[in-house]
Amino acid sequence: MGKLVIYIDPQKAHNLDWHLALQKLYYRPEGLYQNAYSFPFTDLKKWLDRQAMYQIFCPSPKHIPYASYSKITKSNTVYQYDLIEIPYDEDADTNLLDDGPIYYYVLLVINCVTRNKDFIF
Repeated sequence: MGKLVIYIDPQKAHNLDWHLALQKLYYRPEGLYQNAYSFPFTDLKKWLDRQAMYQIFCPSPKHIPYASYSKITKSNTVYQYDLIEIPYDEDADTNLLDDGPIYYYVLLVINCVTRNKDFIF
């Protein structure tokens, strides 16, 4: 009977060692560690961002990007459109020729400069 050989990827073994050490430090701290481990900050940040407890209690972001319409100089050039479906009321008697389902939609139009809103039913 031949010998059994198990090949271990050294990079995966190294990553597993890091993960276990970080898990021990983060979830079961036993004191103050000064220079006990040398982990690069970017790797620590990536690992910490994937932890469920950190995701629950992480600080809120300082800057949330959003679309800015303050640089628009001409009125009536930029609009936002949204198509909204109105639910069908089965109890309403519409007296239409066909008995198929009826769909109602509303087109909402917003002028981004003046913030005027209008809709088409």
